[in-house]
Amino acid sequence: MSVTLVTQPDTVEQSGSFLNVAAASDNEYAQAGEYYQEYLRFSALPNTFQQIEFIWNNGETSITVLFNTSYSNGNFTVKLPGGLIGTNLSTWIENSAIPDFQNIKQLTDDFTFSFATPDKILVKAKNKGAKYDVQITHSTTAITQQAKVTGVDAIRRSNFTIPISIFYSHFLSNTFNEIEYLPHPIANKVHIDIADELKHQHTSLWPSPGGTQSQDVSKMVLKYFIRYGEAYGSPLQYFQQTKTATKYLLPGGRSKTDIRKNGSFLSSLNGMAKWLTHRSTRKVSPTEPIYLYYMPLATATQNRVRAKLFFTDGTTQNMEPANLNVQAYSLWMIKIGLQEFASSVQQGKVITSWSVTVYNSNLTTALSNTAFFELDQSKNIDEIHILYRNSFGVPDVYRFTGEVGHFTNFNKTAANLYVDTPTADTDRTQVHTESYYQKSIEINTQYFEKQEQDQLIDFLNSKDYFLLLSDGEKVPVTISAGTLGNHTSNSGRRNAHTFTINLDPEKYA
Repeated sequence: MSVTLVTQPDTVEQSGSFLNVAAASDNEYAQAGEYYQEYLRFSALPNTFQQIEFIWNNGETSITVLFNTSYSNGNFTVKLPGGLIGTNLSTWIENSAIPDFQNIKQLTDDFTFSFATPDKILVKAKNKGAKYDVQITHSTTAITQQAKVTGVDAIRRSNFTIPISIFYSHFLSNTFNEIEYLPHPIANKVHIDIADELKHQHTSLWPSPGGTQSQDVSKMVLKYFIRYGEAYGSPLQYFQQTKTATKYLLPGGRSKTDIRKNGSFLSSLNGMAKWLTHRSTRKVSPTEPIYLYYMPLATATQNRVRAKLFFTDGTTQNMEPANLNVQAYSLWMIKIGLQEFASSVQQGKVITSWSVTVYNSNLTTALSNTAFFELDQSKNIDEIHILYRNSFGVPDVYRFTGEVGHFTNFNKTAANLYVDTPTADTDRTQVHTESYYQKSIEINTQYFEKQEQDQLIDFLNSKDYFLLLSDGEKVPVTISAGTLGNHTSNSGRRNAHTFTINLDPEKYA
């Protein structure tokens, strides 16, 4: 019998997507055929320490039974008479040998042993099927095997299941935790979605200003392998356990439409390690923090992150904010905001825009797509930065440039109190109020074109938001928004939206 993995996730996926694992077994009842059976004919008592062995599926499982004058720990034993002269062979078969075989649970899970004739034991499988090769061997001339049923030699395992275990760890660790599934097979197949368990196991790392321009954030990536096989019996015993190659999971998730259109996560990259952002082309401000995340697809030395600066006079300047030695499917964060490299710009030059690309060690091959940033020249009334987790599962920053308004929501509820008059001073002390004070900020996107609105949808689908203060502090906030109309027009006045940011509430009692 064997188990095969019919469906499994690709080498790299996202844990928020559907991660289907399906396994199938050839452990089936035969549609037609006989039960395995065979006679063991005894011409004499076996000698001490001679053996008989029951073998399934070319040695997948075997049980060896010892003929001995006494029972012993660690052995399956059929007891011999022990030196008595003139022992009746038929009596020993019926009253000793058969009961001893029947007391070996591993055998009786699958076989019956019965008295056939004065010198024969009938061994018969409890179930029939087409997928098992059953063999009985022995080391004694006292036994002759007779009338073995040919054609179908099979049994079906009792309490059969297809166990699937997921062993996971974060990328930088080799200590794996196990999640075991014991699904009930239907038509000898099992299907599970491992995303429900794994999507909660990621480590969150949020960027902060200052420090080096590049950071290894591979701890955000989960690595795992799948172990699958068969198990049966009571208590459950495991057999034919097989492991897959190591696989990797980013946080975040993709829509079913995207998966149907572009295939697996790796397939959607088209062989290039793209920046993990939906906003690879955007307008930015001089103070806006920009964090780009990059997953290399191969182990390499000197992955060179090259920034190309464009100046008002038409000249350019190349800089390398990072030179990385990387492992395949690790994760790196690059800080690429203007404030990170403005001090290294050639004297007298004024930057208009810059691009960022990852190259190989000799700069002959681009390993990533190119992210492009243009300095916003418009006069913005206000500017606010929200750090959020995008659908790739990594932090990203969205800049709002509309007018900012600060509001509060104050609710006060008095306790209901019914007392007889006149009231005493003690009655008045029972009167209390409970107040709820909610600070909020109303922000506007200002007017933008349709492609920027498409990027805004990714922002609104996030569950984690932080308001970035000028000193780099992160304040947890929630976003409330009305209907977002996705217009086909590029008219700016049709593509401006207002949102409310709610800060942590304060309660008074």
